[in-house]
This record gives sequence, C-alpha cells and structure tokens, in this order.
Amino acid sequence: MHSTWLPVQDRLCYGVAKASLNNASQIHPYVLGIHLGEAVIVKGECDEWFYVKKFDGEGEGIVPKSYIHIKECSVIRNGETEIVVPKQPTLSQEIVASLQEWYKIAKLIYVNSSVRSEGQQSAKDVKDELTEGQKKFMIIREKILNLHECRKRLLSSNPTVEGLKELKQQVASIIDSGNSLLKLDMVVRDEYGNPLDPLSTSTVQLFRQHQRSSQKLKKNLRGSNRGSKIITHSSHSLIVTVNSINWRVVDECEIRFFLCDMQNDEPNHFTESVQITLKAGSPSKTPFKFLFTDLGKPDFERSKVFLVAYVVRVGAMDFKEDSKQRDHYISPFNDKRNNIHVKRPYGVAAKEITHLFRDPTFQNLKTTDAENEVQTLLYLPCKEEDTMDDTLKKILGTIKGEQNNGKDAKAVGFVLRLSMVAGTPRQIQDKQPILLRGNPIIARKMGFPEVILPDDTRNDLYIKLIRGEFHRTAKTTDRNVEVTVSVHNDRGVLLPGILSGGNGCAPVDSYRSVVYYHNDKPRWNEHFKISLPMNIEEFSTAHVKFTFKHRSSSESKDKSEKPFALAYLKLKEPEGTAIRDDHYELILYKIDPKHYRESEVQYLSLPYMKTPTWAGMSKPSCQGFSCSSKDYFYAKTNLCSTNFTQNADLLQLLLWVTKLRQVAEMTMTEQPDTTQEALVTLLLDNLCQILAKVTKVGGEEIVKFLHPILDALFLILVDPMEQISTELQTGGRHSIFGDLSTSASLLYRSSSAVSCEHEVFNCLLHIFCLILDHKFQNFQPLLNLYIEDNFSSTLAYQKLAKELNYSIQRHQPEKVLRVMKSIEFFFKFIIKSFEIHKRLRFIDVGQPDQDRDDDDIFEKTIDSLFKSMCGLLKRNDLNDPYIGAEGGCLKHIPSVIEDLVRVYPARKLSENLVELCCVVPQNKLTNIKLSFISEIVHSQLFIDTECRFNFLPTVTSNILVHLPGNDEELRRKSVENMQMVTNDRLKKFFGVDPLLNADDSARTKQKDVTIHSEETEKSVELLGDVMDILHRQPEDQKVSHIWYIMQILLRPIICSIGTISTGDPLASNMIMVVTIFLSLLREMKNYHYGILINSLKAESATTPDPYKQGLLKFLNDVLVVIKNLFHPSYFMPDWNTMILLQNSIVLTALEHFASTVKAEFAEPFEEQPWNNFFVCAVSFLTQPSLQLEEFSQSKQNYIIQNFKDMRKRAADLIRVMWFSLGESKRIRFVPGMVGTFLDMSLVPEAELRRTTIPIFFDMMHCEFDQDRPVKSFKEVEDELIKKIVEGIEGGKGDVAFRDIFSDTMTELCEHNSTGLRQLGLSMVSTLTTLMDLLLQYREIEDEEDPGNRMSCIVNLLDFSKEINRKELYLRYLYKLHDLHIRSKNFTEAGFTLKLHSHQLEWSDEEVPPLLRVVNRHPNLVTQMELKEALYNDIVHYFNNAKMWECALEVCDELRQQYEDTYNYVRLPKLHRQVADFYDKILDDPRFKPEYFRVAFYGGGFPSFLQDKVFVYRGNPLQQLSDFEGRMLGQYVQAELLRNLGPPSDDIRFSNKQYLQICKVDPVMSTSKRLSGMRYADENILNYYRSNEIDKFTYSRPYYQEPKDPVNEFASLWLDRYTLWISQSFPGIMSWFPVVRDTLTKLSPLENAIETLQNANEKMRKLVIIHCTNVAQDLGEMTMKLNGILDAAVQGGVANYEKAFINQKYLEKNPMDGRLVEDLKELIFLQIPIIEECLKIHARKSQASLLPLHNRMEELFKNYIGHIESTYGISTKTLKDEGLHREMDKAFKKQEAKAKRLEPKDPRHADFIQGGHSGHRGSAIGRTMGSFATSTTSLYQNANGTRSVARSMATISQRSQNLFRRSAHSSFSGSMEGEQFTSGSGGVGPGSNTMNHHHTATLPRQGSSSFYTSLGSGSSSTKLPPLEADGEITPPSGGGTNEALITLTQTLVAQRPPRSHPEHRNSWTNGASSRLSEMSVSSLETLRPAHTTSEPGSRNSVNSPDSAIGGDVEAPAPPLPPKQRVGPLDPPPSGPPPPPPKKPALKAFRND
Repeated sequence: MHSTWLPVQDRLCYGVAKASLNNASQIHPYVLGIHLGEAVIVKGECDEWFYVKKFDGEGEGIVPKSYIHIKECSVIRNGETEIVVPKQPTLSQEIVASLQEWYKIAKLIYVNSSVRSEGQQSAKDVKDELTEGQKKFMIIREKILNLHECRKRLLSSNPTVEGLKELKQQVASIIDSGNSLLKLDMVVRDEYGNPLDPLSTSTVQLFRQHQRSSQKLKKNLRGSNRGSKIITHSSHSLIVTVNSINWRVVDECEIRFFLCDMQNDEPNHFTESVQITLKAGSPSKTPFKFLFTDLGKPDFERSKVFLVAYVVRVGAMDFKEDSKQRDHYISPFNDKRNNIHVKRPYGVAAKEITHLFRDPTFQNLKTTDAENEVQTLLYLPCKEEDTMDDTLKKILGTIKGEQNNGKDAKAVGFVLRLSMVAGTPRQIQDKQPILLRGNPIIARKMGFPEVILPDDTRNDLYIKLIRGEFHRTAKTTDRNVEVTVSVHNDRGVLLPGILSGGNGCAPVDSYRSVVYYHNDKPRWNEHFKISLPMNIEEFSTAHVKFTFKHRSSSESKDKSEKPFALAYLKLKEPEGTAIRDDHYELILYKIDPKHYRESEVQYLSLPYMKTPTWAGMSKPSCQGFSCSSKDYFYAKTNLCSTNFTQNADLLQLLLWVTKLRQVAEMTMTEQPDTTQEALVTLLLDNLCQILAKVTKVGGEEIVKFLHPILDALFLILVDPMEQISTELQTGGRHSIFGDLSTSASLLYRSSSAVSCEHEVFNCLLHIFCLILDHKFQNFQPLLNLYIEDNFSSTLAYQKLAKELNYSIQRHQPEKVLRVMKSIEFFFKFIIKSFEIHKRLRFIDVGQPDQDRDDDDIFEKTIDSLFKSMCGLLKRNDLNDPYIGAEGGCLKHIPSVIEDLVRVYPARKLSENLVELCCVVPQNKLTNIKLSFISEIVHSQLFIDTECRFNFLPTVTSNILVHLPGNDEELRRKSVENMQMVTNDRLKKFFGVDPLLNADDSARTKQKDVTIHSEETEKSVELLGDVMDILHRQPEDQKVSHIWYIMQILLRPIICSIGTISTGDPLASNMIMVVTIFLSLLREMKNYHYGILINSLKAESATTPDPYKQGLLKFLNDVLVVIKNLFHPSYFMPDWNTMILLQNSIVLTALEHFASTVKAEFAEPFEEQPWNNFFVCAVSFLTQPSLQLEEFSQSKQNYIIQNFKDMRKRAADLIRVMWFSLGESKRIRFVPGMVGTFLDMSLVPEAELRRTTIPIFFDMMHCEFDQDRPVKSFKEVEDELIKKIVEGIEGGKGDVAFRDIFSDTMTELCEHNSTGLRQLGLSMVSTLTTLMDLLLQYREIEDEEDPGNRMSCIVNLLDFSKEINRKELYLRYLYKLHDLHIRSKNFTEAGFTLKLHSHQLEWSDEEVPPLLRVVNRHPNLVTQMELKEALYNDIVHYFNNAKMWECALEVCDELRQQYEDTYNYVRLPKLHRQVADFYDKILDDPRFKPEYFRVAFYGGGFPSFLQDKVFVYRGNPLQQLSDFEGRMLGQYVQAELLRNLGPPSDDIRFSNKQYLQICKVDPVMSTSKRLSGMRYADENILNYYRSNEIDKFTYSRPYYQEPKDPVNEFASLWLDRYTLWISQSFPGIMSWFPVVRDTLTKLSPLENAIETLQNANEKMRKLVIIHCTNVAQDLGEMTMKLNGILDAAVQGGVANYEKAFINQKYLEKNPMDGRLVEDLKELIFLQIPIIEECLKIHARKSQASLLPLHNRMEELFKNYIGHIESTYGISTKTLKDEGLHREMDKAFKKQEAKAKRLEPKDPRHADFIQGGHSGHRGSAIGRTMGSFATSTTSLYQNANGTRSVARSMATISQRSQNLFRRSAHSSFSGSMEGEQFTSGSGGVGPGSNTMNHHHTATLPRQGSSSFYTSLGSGSSSTKLPPLEADGEITPPSGGGTNEALITLTQTLVAQRPPRSHPEHRNSWTNGASSRLSEMSVSSLETLRPAHTTSEPGSRNSVNSPDSAIGGDVEAPAPPLPPKQRVGPLDPPPSGPPPPPPKKPALKAFRND
C-alpha cells in the first residue's frame, strides 16, 4: 500500500536544514541534496519524508524530516505566486535575506577569481598578489561573518533600546556597504536604521534618502580626506596613559606632566599640570591615565608641541643614593609630621608630539584610536647647577652653543600611550565612556577654550614664579631660596585649601617652590593655581603673600631658619576689577625676625609692585619690614574667571546705580545749588557714557556676565531714574533727593533720555552680534534660557520695537545689517515682554476688552516693523548700499515666525511675509528670496491650510520663473486661464496679481535661466519641499493646493524634464524635477485629472487648430516624458525602491491617460496620441527594473509584496486599448507596432505572453482583410521576422516564448474560417523554425571555439534561402564571413563571399537595399561595382589560402566581363595575376589536407549536432591524434569512442557527449572537366586528389568466423564505407554533414588484391619521385624494398600464395578464379618495379647502406627464382611499360620546367648548367642545373658503374645529431603515394613553412643518403681540411677540380602542432635510436595495413596517420577505458540511469 503526500499548513511550510545531506542521488533518485542552514519550502509530507523546494527555487525533491527544522511563517498569495515570509524579527529577516544573496555572489566571485600564485613567502606577498576578485571576496567574507555575529547577538540576547538602536545602525552600515560593493540594490532607512516603507513615505523624502545614502556610501568608500581642514571640532582632548616608569623611586617624588611649546627659545606652559606622587620605596601605581582638554584651533596651529614631565624629589636637601640603609631609614625630611621637607629638582622627561596635532585621523572617535600612539619620554637627570628649564632645553636641544643637545638623555623614562580625541570630557564620556574608564585626571588649558560653554564655570588664577635675585648678607655662600605662597585677607587670616601645584593632588594651604642649591638668582618658572573665593567680599580683601626662606642642608640649622623677605600681590585692582593678566615686578621687603609674625598685615600699607614713578620715591617701610632696593622678584598672573571681571567699563555697568549715586552725591556736595533738572541730565549723560563704553567690551567678558548685564540694560531701558531715585532714597538723603523721582519722570522724555535708550539698544545689538559669532555661539541657548526664565520686563517691547523700527529706517547700512542679523533676539525679547505684559495685565485688570486693545496696539507695532522692512526691501538702486541689509532681512526674518505666531495672527503674519517677498524687485536677491520662501515653507505657518493658500501663489510664481522648462507663452496662458477664487484676495493683499507682476519684467528680457543655475536648483528643491509637506497633509486639506500647483507648474515641469541631459554631470541635481513630477502625479486623483483635461480642452477651444489641439500636445508631451523615464532611468541603477515607486505612480497615471486617449481621440481618430501611448506603455513594461525573473528570490518577494507584478496590469491595459480601436483604425499601426508589441511579448512571463500574442494575429487579420488583389499579411510577416531576429539576438525570448507563440498562433489560425488559415499556419511554422534556429545560435554564441557558431549560421543561411529572405541571408552570411576571417579560414571566407556575389548581376543598376551590407564597400553604388569589388576580395582570400585554382575560376569570370565591356585597362593586371597563379600552381609546394569523419552522439550536444555525422577538412599533414585533441578541446565534456561500429542506444540517448572520429580518404572526382587529368603535372593532380571532393571512404577490418589459425589473411574481411556530403570541399565551411553513405564488403582475396595494388602504385611513385628529384632521400625506398623482399620481416607474398593461390582455395571458391589471376599479375608486376627501385637504390646508396643493399639484391634474386620456379615464367620478359613512359614523361616535364625557369640574365646561366646560386626562385628551379645529367645517368646506366660521387664532411657532434634527426624525418613517408621532393632548396614537406635553414659549403666528393649533391662534378674533388674547432675550411685554391656546392638542409623537422603528450613522446628517444630502428624495419607493404589493428578498431584501412617529412609518429595518448555492457553482462551497480532529457530546443524541421 502506497502512502499519499499530504499538504502542510501555511504557517508550517518554512524550514531550515539542520544538517547537510550529501550524495543524495545514491540514497534515492528523488532525494534532494541540501546544505546546513539552507532554507526550504515544505510542499507536502508523507511518513518520515518532506517534499520540499529550495527557497531560492534551484531544486526540489524529498528530504528526511529529521533533517529539517520547521519555523513558523506566513504565506502571501498573488495569483499563482506564493511568497513565504518566516516569522522572525524584521532585522533578522533583513540579515538572512542579505546573507542568502551575498553567499551566492561570493561563491561566484571565489570560483571566477584566479588562484593566487604559489611560493608566496609572507602575508604581505599574499596580499599584494591577490586579484581584484579575491580582494572583493575577502571583503565580502568579512562582512558576512560580521552579519552572522550581529544576528547571533540579536537572537541570543534581549538587547536594550539603545543596544538595539546601535545594533540596527551597525547592521545597516554593513549591509549598505556590502550591497554597494556587490552592485546590489540600495536599502534606504530612517534615522533609526529601519528600512523606509515606500508606500507611506513621500516621493521627495524617498528620493532624498536615496541621495543621502549614496553620498554616505561614497564618503565611506573614499575614506577620510587628508586635504580637508584638520580642525572640525571646537574642543579636543589628549588622553595620556602612563604604562610604566623605568626607574627606581627612592625618595618621594612629584611628577608634573604638562604641555608646552617654545616661544623665544623659552618653554611656554599652556595647560595645567597633572601631578603624580610616588612614595619612597614603594612600586609605582601604573598604569594611570590623565587627559589635557580644551585644546582648540590656536593650539593646533602651534609650531611645535611637547609633552613634558618635571620630576621633583621631596626629601632632604642632599641625596645620597648609595646609602645601604636608605630603604629602611626615615629621616625627618621624609616624615610628614615634621613638614620640613624640601623640593629638589631631580630630572626632566620630554617628547615632541606635534604630529598628533597635525594628523587628522584623531578626529575619528573609535576605541582603537585610543591605542594608536605608543611613546617613550626620554629622561634626563638635572645637574646641580641647572634649573628644570635648563634641563628641558638640553633634552630638546634648543640651547644655542650646547654641544650634547640632550645626548645624555637615557632610554629610561615613561612608557605611555597617546591619543587625540575630539570633544570635551563630557562628550567623550557620552560617546565612548571606555576611553575615560578609571576616572582619569583632567587638566584644562590655562585660559578659556575656543568656544565657551554656558555651564563652564571657572574661577582660577594662575601664577607663575618667574625668577628672583637675592644679595648676600652675612653668609659666605649663596642661599638655598624657597618661596612659600599663601592667600590671606586684609586681617591676615589664611584662606585655606585654595592652592594647587597640579591637578591630581589635594589642594593645600600654601605652595612651596623648588629649592636650587646655593643659587641667589634662582629661575623657577613654576606654575600653580589659586581657586579664587566665590564670595565677592572675600575676593575684594584677599591678597597673595610670598615669603622667602633659606633652606639649610643641616637639619638642625634648617629648623631655626626664618623667612628673610616678603612680597605680596593684591587680587583686586583699585578700580574694583580683578587683577589684570600681566608680568609683575614685586617689591621685596626684608623681614625683621624680631618683629615678624605670620598674622601681621602691616605690609599691606606698603606698595606691592614697582611702578614707573617708584624709582624716584623714597623707600617705603614700616615696623618689621624694610624695602630692599637691590633684590627683586618677578611673577606673572593669568585670570580665568567667570565671576570676576577685569574690565572697568563692564563693572561700571553692573554697578551703574551705585556709580550714579556716587556722581549725585559728589555733585550735590560740590555744587549744592544744582537743580534737580540739571542733576537728572547729568546722571543720564553719565549713564550714556557708561553704556557707550560697554559696546567696546570684548566678548569673553560679556558672555561671562551675560545675565547681570542684560538685567542692568533692561532696567535702564524701562525707567532708569526710578532705580536711581530708589537707590538715593535708601541712602538716607531724603532731604536732598526727596523729589528727584518726580522731576525725573517729567524730564525722562528729554534728549538725554532718548539718547540713553539708543545706547541701550546699541549695547543689546553688540551683545547679540557677539553671541551670533562662532566663538560664542554656544551661548545662544543660554540667552534663550534667559529670555524664557529670567527676563521680566513688561514694557520693554514698546521701546525695543520703537528702537528697532527707528534703526531700520534711519541708520547706516552697516548697522542695519547688524540689526537684521540680530533681529531674531530682538523679536524674542519683544514677544516675551508682551506676553508678560498680557499676563500681568489680565491678573491686574481681568478685562478682556483691555486685552484686545493691547493686542491691537501690539499688532500695529508689528505691522509697523514689517512696513519698515518692506520699505527697506523696495529699494531698486543699481548700487544699493543696503543690499546686505536687505539680504539679512530676508535671511533672518523667518527665524521669528515660530515665536511671533504665538502673539500675532497667523493669517496677518502670512500676508506680511508674502508682501515682504513680493516687494523685492525682480532679479534682485534671487537666491536669498528663494531661501526666504524655503524657510517659510518649512515653518509651521505652511502647515496651516489658510496660510498655505496665501503662500502658494508667491511660491509657485517664484518657482515658475526659474524652472529650466519655463516658457513665456505657457506661463502667460497658465496665469490668464487660472480660475481661482483667490484672485480677489491676492489683489487685496498685494494690490496686483503677483504672478503677473513677476512675469512682466521678465517678458522684456531674454530668458537666461539654465538648468545649471543656482536659482534653478534652489527653486526645484523648494518645490520638492512643498510636495513633501503636502504629502503628509490630510487629503481633504490639500485637494485645492494640488490643483493649483498642477494648473501652474505641471506643464513647465514636463518641459523641464526634457532639458535634463543624462550625460551631463551637472544635471544630477536636477533629477529632483523628475521626482517632483512623480510626486505631483502621485497626489493627483480622479478629480484633478478631470479638471486638468477640462482646462486643456477649454484652452484648445480658443485656437483655430484642430479639435483638442492643446490637449493633444499635452498628452504627447507627457507620454514622451514618461517613456524617457525608463530607458535609461534618471535614477541610479541601485535605487530599486525609488524606481519601483516611480513605476507604480506612472502605471496609475497611464491608466488615467489611457482613458483620456480613448475618450477624446477615438472619434474623430487621432493617431499620434494612440501611438505614443502604446510606445510609452510597452517601454514601461519592458524596462529592466520590472523583469522579476532576473532578480533574486528575496527581491522578487519584496516587489510582489509591495507593488505586485505591474507588468500584468500594463499588458492588460495595452490589450484593452488595442481592441478598443476599430479594425479600420488598427490597420494604421500595422506593421509599425509589430516590433513594439513583440518587445512586450518577449518579456519572460507566461500570462503576459498569452495576453499579448493574440495582438499579432489581429494584426495579420487586419492586413489580410485589406482591399487588395492578393490577400496576404506579408508586411506583418516581414516585420515579425525582422524584429524576432533583432530581439533574440539581443538576448530576449526563450524556448517558452517559442512554444507559447506557436501554440497560441496555431490555435488562432486553426479556428479561423477565412483564407487566412493556411497562410497563417505556414507563417507560424516559418517563425517557429526561425526562432528555433536563432535560439540555437544564441545558446552557443559565447563559446570560445567558433565551430558551433558557424554550424548554426549555416543552418540559418539555409533557412533564409529557403524562405527567400535576402536581408536575413546577408546578415548571417557576413557573420559567417567575419568568423572565418577571425579564424584565418581564408578559403571558407572566399566561398562565403561568393554567395553574396551570386546575388548580384553584371549590370549598372543600383544595388538593392536588401543586397547592401553597411560594412562592406558602402560607397559603391551599382551592382557591377560591388560584384567586382567582392570578386577582388575573393581572389585575395583564395591567394592567401593557396587555393589558386579557385581564384582562377573567379579571374576567368572577371576576364570575360572585362572583355565584354572592353575594359582593357584592367585586363593586363588581371592576366599578370592569372599567370602568377599558374606559376604558383606548378612551382609552390602544397600539402594535401586531411579529412576526418566525426560523429556526435548523446543529448549533451546541441540539438543541431545530436546523432549527426560530419566530414571535417583538417589542416595539411594533420594527424589523427592532433585532430582528436582539437575536437576534445572544443568539447571538453565529450568522451572518445574507440569503436567505429554503430553506438548503442544507451550512448545515443544519454545526457553525455560522445565523439566517434576516424580518418577518411577523399575519392577524386571523375567529372568530364577532369577527364584529361592523366597528362597533368603532379602538383595539379595532387590538388584535385584532395579538393573539389564530395565523396569519401574509410574501411573497418574484421575477422569472419571461423578465423584461420594459420594464415589470418584468409579470414580478414573489410567493410568499405562510402560517404557523400552535402557540399563539396572546399566550401563555405570546413566541415559538412554526411547526407548519404553506403557499405561495401570486401572479401579477403579482394582485400589482398587492393593491398598489393596500393603497394605497387606507391613503389611506382617512388621511382618517379627519385627520377624527378635527385636530392630525394632513400629512406622511404629502403624501407619499402626491405619490407617486400625480406620475407622474414613481413612474410612477403608467401602469405597470399598460401591463402589464395592454391587449388584448395579455387575448389572452395570457384567464382574467384579471375581474382586469383589478377593477384598473380600484381605479383608479377612487382618484379620490374622492384628492379627499377634497386637500380636507383644502387646509385644513391651511401657506404653505410651497402650491406643492406647487397642483402636486398640477394633477396631479389631469390625472389625472382621463387617466381620463376613457382609460376613457370621468365622474369626477364616482365616489363612495366607504363612505368617507363611515366619516367620519360616526368623527365620531359622537368626539362620543360627548367627551360621555363631559365633566367633571361646571362649572369645566371651557370645556374642552369649545374652551378650553385642564391637564386630566390622555386626549389625545382634551383635543382635544374644538375638534373640534366644526374637524372639521365640514373635512368640510362642502370647496370653501369655508379657515376655519382660520394661526398663526406666531418662536422661537430651537435650538428650531426641535428642533421641525423632531419634526415631521419625523410624516412617517414606517406603510404598514400604523396610526392615529397625535399631537395637542396627545401622542396618537400614543410619547405614552405620553415623559417630557418642550416647551410654549409662543402667540396663535392661523393653522394650521401643524407646530403645530396646539386651538381655532377668530378669525383676527384678533395675534402678540405678540418679545423680544430670542427669547422670546415674552404679550399685555398679556386681550381675547377674543387668546385663548391651549397647544401641546404632543414635541421628541425616540420610538422603541424601536436598535442602535449605526443610532443613529449616524440623527443624522449634519441635521434640515433630512432634512425637505427627505421633502418632495420620495413613498411607493411605486402601485409595489409589493417592487420596491425584489432577487428573493430577505429583506424581505417589505407589511412595511415603519419607526418610526411616529420618525426616518427608518436603513439597517441592513452584514452580512458571504455566500459561496455554486453547483452549477457550484468548491469552496473547503483541507481538506474535517468531517462533522457527533452532537448533544450525542440526541432521543427524534418531533415
């Protein structure tokens, strides 16, 4: 009982292979092989099996269930198509889809890339040697592994939201870069890494996302550009990681790291120090990390930057390193409790790191960058006399005159890693916290960074101890000076914990300097930091105190040492500001130890620094302190504070009330009678002065005190006198200032008060401009925060608006520009002030009416501001100085929209903004105006429907002006015909229609808008923004807006697309026009299409043109534009999503336009729109982006899932449109539309083809039904043939199309009852056969070997001739010709051209178009001219191929034509050419081509070769093994059959390839034309023996049972096959099919007779050859004679006598009596032939051959005796008269030839008489000189003495080997009776192909079998002496007895190329061994050649495969054994063979 296959549920039909299933066919024929991880679709289940199909569709079969893991999925069905989507995360699906697609491509890349060369020694060599394909494979392999890792992370863990976002971005980056590398489709994503949904995303947004992705990929592929600016971030940080310290720490050490550069050869510290403390005797705690931050652009511009480390020892004054107890001894100096330690210089380490400040790679924020720089800071110990700075200079080598230049620096120091990272520590912590792991120490720059952040609060004072000088007192040596620094208030109280020597250590109360030993002029150059107190009171009273103390080396003395001097420095300047940054020379005061106490502050009454006037003053002093005039001390300060200012003007502003109170008090004190009015004016004037000074304060001071400054300014702006009065009253002076407030309020409107308001405005303007600067742009959020949270002035808006209005109207252009730049902040303050005012007003009053009044006032204020700005923009001066301000107005006004709309009506705001844009004169500020409109479009105003309606006219008018396709007339009509309800509103707003206004001025000027203008690009981008925003709006809110844009801009957009040139690189930005066009079509609904068509019809009604001409033009234009979207696409090829969305939009539009065409242009009929529609629709359908069959499975699924198969909709639309036309209208498109519709039907989709193919039948019907005398559809047929040929050759169409076309058309024709039926069926048959042949040709078109292509072309030629298609015939005729020329088959090329020439007549008529070929003599007009030119080409080809007989036939026709037309001008040249051909025929040697039978068996061959037999014309002298190698090289999968018998059905019907090859013999033609050939020259005979042949034979020997055990000749039968081919050789091909064959069986006796006849004939030919050519070698004759005469070798004729010449045989075969007699006659005939051969052999034998010759003479005598005794005849009576006649004839021919070649120049007479010459004639001519005597003597003196002298020469062994090899080659003669004349001139095989000859001049002394004399000189010629080096020395005399002859011998045997094994085998044996073998062997002359082969062998009889004149034939390489399965043999193991497959191409012709 069989199980049934059951379907599976949809959700369980997706599976993944859990293991690989290899060798599946061995398990069961239906088992499918799968790989681990491969996805499959489960179709059914049965027991333990699944029936599956691979997910990629590459196979299906059964698989065990245990191999498949089922996963849930969903199935999407679209008609017959099913898409299986596994249920897994979207990201995982994307990864899997990418991996599946990448794997296939990577595999192809790996297979196709070349294997890298062997012997690479290193990884670098391997990398360098990789090919491009291998490099690409390595890259994509890495990306595949990365994707696998990402998928593992995704599925194996539950990532956080941030982790998932990061993973998505990583996956997106890998997939995008991989797709770009493999040329796959781009995936567009949103900011979260998710693929965009094209159906919900706007067209413009999708396009822009594609652009961004492309740019990002290009940027990533290019990498970082080193030519770009180095600094791109405002702040950078240098991370330093100290890995180790390479010295032993004995005392406690302080290490201070800092950065410095060199200024005037002095180190300049520009960062804080990082202090690391190392304890004595304890290991250093490494690694530790710190970073220097706030590094900006000025730091990167420093010439050199160094990382420096100062090492300070902390301990006793003297350091004894060799103390043994050092590690265990704790001195008081090491005891922290004593606090009397001394800091001593120990050493310096430094390293230049400038490259880190130059290399831009640090900008990359990657973890690996943190490990990129490993450095060692070289360390140099400090000498006793050197300071730390001196040591640093030494290590840097910067001290002039210093010799060692740091050479004492040791390789010990700090090993650390450096990396430069962009960003502040906070930014680094956010982006890459791993870099700051371990809380590293942070050291900032000593100063503010380049960009000051609002939250960056600092209050640091950096002091540098520079140097001092202290004179000796009572001491004999210099002091060891230590400086102690502390901070105290004015009461002497110490301010604790505010000093620091470096970051990383705890703050201290006092700072102690380094002590230099016995140095009273120390140079410290030390930096420390004071963290200033935040309390203003503490800061104001604080000062820095410096005390100087001598540190003694003795501990006891050191305890008693007291400070000897003091200096101090106040932190507050007298005017109240913080201490300024400067160098200070402080006054040193000597301390009286008796009166000094730490808390005393009497010195504060003394000056603290020297001033220019101090030198002339008396020395200051007080109790305990006296000034020391000779001593001095220098220090430097650097304040970095956001709390204390160093600017006095700014301080006055911040304390302006206090300042004015002081002025008032002083004035009333000094001038008591001052009036209140004067006092108020005085105070306001002072206030104006303060404000004026503020505008000159620097930005750093402003931003530090931004909030208090703004508070002060707005207090002043609103009511300054109120604040002054309050302050004065609180001061307790009521009696004096009691009424000041009243008076101030009365006088506040005075000029001083107005001036004060102006100054406040200027201050605000100054502040706003500073904040807009790049350096302070980070303070903009701080300013906004102030406006939102801290600003509280309720009336500021009135005065700010007034001042703003005044500034716009009255001020200079520069100030107006600054105002416009700052207008955003002014408006923000105005708006915020009004909002506060409204809020307080509502609380206080609570009356809505009052609120409305305030609103009206505020609106008027804003209106006034806009009016002022409009007045500014109206200027139309040519040299307008306000042009910058006007541009600033348009640029910055949009920034206030978002805030202004909160307090100002949106409608009025939109009107004011539109007016601002409209008042700008035409062609002025165009770019800025477009930017202004763009900002409006992006604002929230444009979202509002009413406001958007107000904006659209202005937006569209400005866009329209700059569109590249804008047309003046089109614009005018668009505006005039605009039917809008908004016209009145537009005129109300602007006073005039803005569209008309914008165009009037432009009409008077020539249009200068080009596609590449900046304005055009901006306008296009602006329109894209509009369409993007409209897409996101609700449908009901954008219908009218889409309508308006459609009416105004649709046609200009269509015209603009026509201006885009795909080849223009600048036009890439204009592709946005196409996107906008698509976006507009996408937004248009039925309503819009209806309005558009109606408006176009209304426009057409006013024109005198035909009906609907405007609509007609529009449809034609839009259809042409749509058609141009596809071929080629405007978008990049990898923008698949964008292209698919475009197709979806276009298809919907085509459906609308189809309805319009059908409704409007059917009656009356208009052909053009119909034609354009069909062309456009077919172009859409055939575009590459819709051909799903060429895409991967995942891409097909994506397209079908989102867009369906759009081709089906398009095909249905075309069919409906076609059949909606009447037959009388459809005929207009016949046959013009045949090619268009054929392109559509060639699309490889079955349903589409069934839909569209009936259209061709309808076309046939339309043409057939025409009123014609003869009913036909020839035009349709002609066009179909033409287009089918073009389509299939172009790669379109397949077997499925052929079948569907044939079935569909046949069915339609069969059901037709008219006369169309028979004609239609005939045409279908013709087209089907044509497609079959074309597909066959295309299938093998790319093969390297042209053989199959030629066969297919010949089939097409035959078919074209059969159906009488001349244009098709010539098309493939020249394809065949070109292939022959490339293959150098000149003979076949000539015959191919003859086919063209036969189509032409000898007439003056013009060449018909069907017979003209573009690339073959295109300038010739008449048929006669073209035919003559073709004949000349043919003659040229035949001459190159040495086919002169064929050339003579063509020349004869030319001659006849020239004679008939009396063209005697060309006849002489033709006759000379003919004569030259005749000479070449007689003189030039040619070798016969070989012929081979080739049979093709098996289904693996193309259909046109299967079961076919051909005869191939091989190369001259080509051997069977060479030809087999050639065929096996062409068909690499083929196997060679060794048996010539018919193959079995297993072979014939298998899917493999089998070749059967054997040699065949041509049968010479017996035509009447060749009847006189017996008198022809041998060269002529040889030609006709192998040319003009169409008949061939070959034989297959076998033994008939029972086999004679004694004599095998008695049972050896022969099957003689005779073959006839389709055409004779030579022809248009070098192979032709066998059309007929016959089989003749030869009995053993007949076989013997034929063998003996061939042997006699060959011997006769040898005699003739030796008579003709004296120089012919004896090798072949020697072997044949030996084989005939020596019965011990081959048995002689004895075997034949035993087998047939006996009574027993005659009794058994009485009918063979006559044959037996014939055999006897042949035996008798051998006697005279052998006799003549022996005579020749005797005369030409060399001494070495005499023994062999004597033996043959003896054997011959015995042979004669045997014949005479056996047969009773006398051999003397046996004569071969025919042989004698042929010898006489040969002699006469050679005599005639010698006379013909006799030169006319008498100087060459010696050439004929026997002398040697260098004549360049033929080889025969060069031998004629000796022929007259030598040949005669050889023939006539047969029994006389030898008259031919022998000559000998001694040459080197190397030359002997070469000559022996060459001579030996002449022994291997042909058994076919070929003529070989290898004489001295190289006559013989290979002589015409050899390039090198070896020539030696020798005296004639005799003859040799290897070297033949050219003359008949005397035998007394002496041999010249042989020199020591082996060279022959010419004779000294020139006597006649020593005549020299020239011996020319080919040293290297010539033969056609051989296979590698043959070549190897032919040279493995030595030349001498081969020669000896040949000398003793004999040819199998009497024994038939086939006896050496086994019965059934593939070697045919009488067809030996030997090279004439070449080396001995090497054995063929072994072939794989043939496994035969006989009828009784057991069948082979394994599964049965599969049934034969159906041929790929179905044959339709019956051969």
